Amino acid sequence: IHGTGDRFVPADCSREIYAACGGDGNGRVQLELFPGAAHGISFLQDEDRYKQVITEFSRKVTGWDSAGN
Repeated sequence: IHGTGDRFVPADCSREIYAACGGDGNGRVQLELFPGAAHGISFLQDEDRYKQVITEFSRKVTGWDSAGN
């Protein structure tokens, strides 16, 4: 998760890490950009999307479902 308005750590840094880690859609590497969000502000900018991204990624990599399995 990275805000495109981040001036402290530019979003291109996350794009490079994503590509270097095999960001090929395998599900273990994911990049979510939040348009215009400054450093550490993605959650505040779009709390619902942020939570959805975290939840879906966690479920994907752990196999956890809403029943706690």
